[in-house]
Amino acid sequence: KGLKNEDIVLANKIVIAPLNPGFTSLNLSQAVLLLAYEWYKLADDTPGAELRMKDTRPANKQELLGLFEHLENELDSHGFLRVKEKRPVMVQNIRNVFQRANMTEQEVRTFRGVVKSLTQFPRHMKKED
Repeated sequence: KGLKNEDIVLANKIVIAPLNPGFTSLNLSQAVLLLAYEWYKLADDTPGAELRMKDTRPANKQELLGLFEHLENELDSHGFLRVKEKRPVMVQNIRNVFQRANMTEQEVRTFRGVVKSLTQFPRHMKKED
C-alpha cells in the first residue's frame, strides 16, 4: 500500500524513481538496492556549491513544524484556507514548498517574523522603528 500523503509530507527527503506503471511499488530490499546504486553512481568528491549563512544550521523538523503551524493558523484566521475540501491539498502544497527549500534555522525564524509582521499590523499602518 505505501505511505499516506500525511506521512510523506513529514519526510526530510523524498525519492522518486521511474517505475513500470504495471509494477509501481518496491519491496524494502529493492528500494535499498536502487538507492545504493544511485548513490554509487553519484560518488563524487567535488563539494557541491551551497549558499548557507554563517553561524546557522539546517532547520530541524520541530522548527519546520512550528513554522507550518504558525503559517497555517494565520492563513486559517485570514480565510485563505476557508474551503474545507481544498484545505488538505493546499496545506500539503505549502508545506512541500518549504520542505524543498532546505531552510536554515535562521531562515525559519526570519520567515516567521515575516508572517507575524504581515498579520500583526494593518496594511495602512507602519511599524515604528
